[in-house]
Order: sequence, then C-alpha cells, then structure tokens
Amino acid sequence: MDNQESIPGIILKWIDVPEITPHSGHGVDFLYGNKSAVHEKPISLGFIEGYTWLHKEGGKQLIFILSKDSKLWGIINEDPISMINELKKCIYLVLKGERRHGQITQSIYAWFNG
Repeated sequence: MDNQESIPGIILKWIDVPEITPHSGHGVDFLYGNKSAVHEKPISLGFIEGYTWLHKEGGKQLIFILSKDSKLWGIINEDPISMINELKKCIYLVLKGERRHGQITQSIYAWFNG
C-alpha cells in the first residue's frame, strides 16, 4: 500500500514493493546487516530514491520499502512488521541528517549510492 506524509519542505511517498535490488541507483539503500544471516548478497529493506531531501529542493521524495508480504522476510527470518518499523525510524534519522553512511542499528545499515 502506498501512502504519503509530509515533513518540513518535502512530501514523502512510501511505496511498498516485493523486492528492492541493492545498489541499483542514485539514492540511499537500507540494507539488512545481521551478521548471523546466511544469505550471500545484501538484502535491501528500503531505498530513498535520489537526494531531493538532502539538497532541500522541496517537492516529493520517493521511498521504497520491502512489503510485509515479501518472500525475502523468510530469508531474513525477522518479523516483517517490527523490521519495517525499525526501517522507518532509520530512514527518518537519515532524512533528518542525524545518521549517514554505515551501521544505524544492529540489523540495518545505510549505503549512499552516487
């Protein structure tokens, strides 16, 4: 389900998707970073498309998040609702400029793509 909300100067458009390709474009990846996971490649939980928010350009900012019914949750072996809530908190920290590239929580890290 897609939804929108506003933060000062920008409209956030949240888009649920079944899968996000890591490092696939200009923006910020939020990757699953649990060291005990047994998957080979990083799993992207969320993606801020572009840097509208960083350049204070106003307008609409697209944010893709892994949908709660994605098959990838079975690989991650985490509760989807809890992880989505944690993911959104991490995204807000980056949007506010309080966190940048690297580990944000025990399970999630941000990767800035040029």
